[in-house]
Amino acid sequence: MAGKNDPKALVASVLGNLGAKPNRHPDAGSFPQPPPSPAADNAHAPPADAEETARAAPAAPADVEAELHALINLYFELEEPAERDALFDQLVSYRSPMVTEFLQVMMQEDEDEFVRAAAAAELARRGVKEGLDALQNDLEDPEKAFFFVHAVQVLSEVLGAPFYDALKILWQDPNGDADQRREAMLGLENLDNERALADFIDFINSTENIDDMPDDQVEVAMMAFVRHEHTAAHGPLEALRDRIRKAVVDADERQELVSFVQEGIDLLVGE
Repeated sequence: MAGKNDPKALVASVLGNLGAKPNRHPDAGSFPQPPPSPAADNAHAPPADAEETARAAPAAPADVEAELHALINLYFELEEPAERDALFDQLVSYRSPMVTEFLQVMMQEDEDEFVRAAAAAELARRGVKEGLDALQNDLEDPEKAFFFVHAVQVLSEVLGAPFYDALKILWQDPNGDADQRREAMLGLENLDNERALADFIDFINSTENIDDMPDDQVEVAMMAFVRHEHTAAHGPLEALRDRIRKAVVDADERQELVSFVQEGIDLLVGE
């Protein structure tokens, strides 16, 4: 059993306390995104299971149900990926129990891992617990880097600002994958840039061990400061540069790091 200080256990705990709070994300990835619906805008509803979702969805007219049935059958007959993708887009625009069931089948049984991820994302947007669980699994133990990024994007979109704490845990996990920690920082910035900028300044201020400085994360923080013209970071970055100058490290490495931070300062102040 994971200990109370295990980052993955903490993330799972945070996510378990969140409801499916829709919050359309501008960078939700390349997967098809349906138009918002009244059901999707219920910001305080907890994640539903598939049966509850099916009961809550309004019944489609008989002619629409017949059309959906025909489209789903056609989907399984198509062989060209582009045609299947286009039809997937069309199907997910319907908030129908039949489409939800179709998505559950796709998430569980499709041979294409990217289709499974797309189906999980759409189920999560509909508040179906299985979709949220699948994305959480990709967040905690992704098979490929893409699926971690995808999970961050979709969970940010669906859960909104309350997802911030879970992402922060992932970013600050000292044993976490470096790429994932950077992606978590970008997710924090997209979710709540004011809070993220303040956290990034705290991170810069706390960076004392220059010999083991995570320069990739420093770069992400500096670029966020520049994007938002966050001049409050000017002083902390200068202090970091000065700490590097005094650090007992290889002279060439010291100069490289000083130049690296100075470049971020110059971009921030427009020089």
